Amino acid sequence: EFPNSLFSQRVLYQIGNYHLGRQQVDSAIVNWINAIENIPNGNLTSSCLKKLADIYLQMNRYEEALMNYEKLFNRFSYTDEAKNAEEGWISALISLGRYDYALKILQQRIESFRSSPFIDCQPWDDLLWMAEVYQKRSENDKAQSLFNQYLLKNKQGERTSQVYYALGVMARLAGRKELAAKYLKLAVQSGDTAVVGDEIADMLFHGGQYTEASKQYAALAMNAKDIVSRKQYRTKQVISVIRSENISESQKLINEFLKEFGKDKIVQAEFEYEKAVYYFRKKDYSTAKKIFEDLVDDFDKTRFEPWGYYYLGKIFEVNNKLEQAAKQYVFILEKFP
Repeated sequence: EFPNSLFSQRVLYQIGNYHLGRQQVDSAIVNWINAIENIPNGNLTSSCLKKLADIYLQMNRYEEALMNYEKLFNRFSYTDEAKNAEEGWISALISLGRYDYALKILQQRIESFRSSPFIDCQPWDDLLWMAEVYQKRSENDKAQSLFNQYLLKNKQGERTSQVYYALGVMARLAGRKELAAKYLKLAVQSGDTAVVGDEIADMLFHGGQYTEASKQYAALAMNAKDIVSRKQYRTKQVISVIRSENISESQKLINEFLKEFGKDKIVQAEFEYEKAVYYFRKKDYSTAKKIFEDLVDDFDKTRFEPWGYYYLGKIFEVNNKLEQAAKQYVFILEKFP
């Protein structure tokens, strides 16, 4: 009866909130749109615009989110809703690849923050956001400069682990694997579990940070949603522990692995190979020789069999049994042409 009254806008706004609370997002959107269309300049129009923009952003509908954010800023810039929507607006711009505009807004926010006589600190959230935008634009020097500024003042900051992680990613992309692994190790040690993931675990592993990699793989295995993934992470965990030279702990993990997943010739062959290589590098050639001999006998026809024969040849060589070493290498060429 009163479709264009201010009261009807309030009712539509509240109905939208009700639907959102019941996870009925589409119905919520319809009611907020109707509330705006009925009373374009109503008291709750700015609230409806922010609601729409935020929900579209959550749904990854970035164009629609940006459209509603811009309506909010163009028509209701003086409201609290507009002030509280700036971060969503910047997120939508970045998601759409509109980096220049996002940087412009961030720079304005930073200058406004610094101009206040009542604030004696840096706007680190915006500065880090700016660094992330530079990183997306492949302007890594600018990004790294801002990240390093943060670390100089915030060794124990809330976002320290994320900064170390970002630096690690940039180092990896630059081909500096050891530096990347060091940054990722610091990211893990800072204590933020949000950085746990396949990528960081693998980067630590390939960077030779085996102790930290094993912790990451253990966490991944614990949180894995299926047995295939859990087995994969447990396998990498065991190998990481062996390479960190903790053989006694690795044997416990191998026993637990076999109990949980049963025998697996390919995986067991890899475990034995890694242990044998460990003893070879420690120059415990007698132990290495025994494990390599068991490897070629018990795990033949796996990809580790020829490597077992190869290392047996190397053991003959380091023991100055050159003729036996030569025969071993010829045997390998004949058996695995």
